[in-house]
Amino acid sequence: MEVSALEEVKLITKEFLEKPELRNRRAVRAILRRFNKPMRKVGFCHRLFGRIVDSDYENVIETKGLTAENIAENIGEIVDGCKTFLHHIKNPDYYESAYNSEATSDASCSEKPEDFAAVFVGIAPMLYAGLIAPLVASRAGFCNVAVPY
Repeated sequence: MEVSALEEVKLITKEFLEKPELRNRRAVRAILRRFNKPMRKVGFCHRLFGRIVDSDYENVIETKGLTAENIAENIGEIVDGCKTFLHHIKNPDYYESAYNSEATSDASCSEKPEDFAAVFVGIAPMLYAGLIAPLVASRAGFCNVAVPY
């Protein structure tokens, strides 16, 4: 997979998350911290005796051996989950679906899985920020507390 394509999509994602409407939300701030701080390398003593969270110290795509094909194969579950979520919250009077029922992630990404994987990995932070907002708001509603952004 060409890293420059992934870096280009990550830059677009970072710019999107830095918009004034989003950047002060808790989940978005956490994502932006990861974009803005350099990846730390773990020292020898900490590796021997400390608790290490892999994703804080290494490039997960490289260390877990992920490929564009792996990401493309498993993206269907995420897309299906988002589709189900949106189906339950949409207001049919105001929403006209642009989704084609014949479109599938397999058909969309089979020709160039590298491009599909780069785009998905790049926009994953935007998906996370977008999907976590209703979760936070719904928890606040159930608990009758202010929404913690």
